[in-house]
Amino acid sequence: MVLLNGQVWEVLEQVRLRQVLWHRRATIFSTLEAAGLLKAMPQTTVAMTGRPVPNIATLTEVGKREIRRLASCRRDEVWEPEKTSKSVLTDRRPVEQTAAVSAQG
Repeated sequence: MVLLNGQVWEVLEQVRLRQVLWHRRATIFSTLEAAGLLKAMPQTTVAMTGRPVPNIATLTEVGKREIRRLASCRRDEVWEPEKTSKSVLTDRRPVEQTAAVSAQG
């Protein structure tokens, strides 16, 4: 899944501001997890309910750097074209594929 910078900004900002249950946005969270921006963590609860603890999305250090980078772009005039361009971090192919394409080219 390829995401635009605007989409990545929106999701990272939501995760930064509040606890978002992983299962609610599993596809996009899994994509951002593969890019190293998010990780799933058990939600901390006060009461013991006897039910399984749900996972929430949390920012990794890479995710925190990316949200700072995108925040900087949002403050500048470059945000309009930047938000509709592909996010470099979510457009990664496995190393084997990249090496095969380089060998062919």
